[in-house]
Amino acid sequence: MLQEIQGNYQKIRNTCRFLLGNFTTLTNENQLITELEPVDEWVLAKLDKLTVYSQENYQKYNFNLIYQSLLHFCINDLSSFYFEISKDNLYCDGLESSRRKQIVTVLYYLLARLLKIIAPLLPFLAEEVYENIPFSFGYAKKESVLLLPEIRFPFPTKEQNLKLIENFFLLRQDIFSALEKARQAKIIHTNSQAQVLIIPKKELKVSQFSSLNLSRLLLIARIEFTERVPQNDFCEEQNYLVKILKTSSARCVRCWNYEELKEEVCFRCWKQLN
Repeated sequence: MLQEIQGNYQKIRNTCRFLLGNFTTLTNENQLITELEPVDEWVLAKLDKLTVYSQENYQKYNFNLIYQSLLHFCINDLSSFYFEISKDNLYCDGLESSRRKQIVTVLYYLLARLLKIIAPLLPFLAEEVYENIPFSFGYAKKESVLLLPEIRFPFPTKEQNLKLIENFFLLRQDIFSALEKARQAKIIHTNSQAQVLIIPKKELKVSQFSSLNLSRLLLIARIEFTERVPQNDFCEEQNYLVKILKTSSARCVRCWNYEELKEEVCFRCWKQLN
């Protein structure tokens, strides 16, 4: 029991540590931007729901419900998804990259609101995190984390973007199921090697995904929607028919993505190195 609690505490702490570690280049509020990607709006909307849920349950002294919902958000929504798809941009994009600035903006608001939720449950952790914020504007550098004002992203999220990401998760579920089968069959060794072919089983509007960088959200090499008559080697999933191939592209030695290369690195990394 104590080991489980210790492990869960460490997961919440590691979430805060990831946030702090990616603020080292954030020096002023002008680096925060207002235009976000749908996936950014989705995670902020999830944070809004968590905040409201926590406030309601603090008033009722339902601390265990707050703890469970906080832990679920840190593990499933952040560590297993949003942080994972953000690492490539955070670590490999240039400091002036608009996508990197979008992610750092989201992380800025994530930390502020998570600290408000964490502080009554884990005051020593919250104070430790707050004291180690590496910037000195906005909500940072007040006397105590307990004096933090309510901070939230100043623009409303768009309902169509939230719906788009929910539909994306249905696609993601089917693709991940097929990827697992492909790894077991030794077709690929890692998801990043996968070239994915998709055929919708129903009248699904795949054009809705045109605004998303699906390969980066799925952490695969390439994805392609097709209307060809399916062959036997397509996996039949819940909403889609999925075929997994191993990409013919080589792996970039800098970002480890499978792309067209120039001098052993992809074109994005080549620009950053030259």
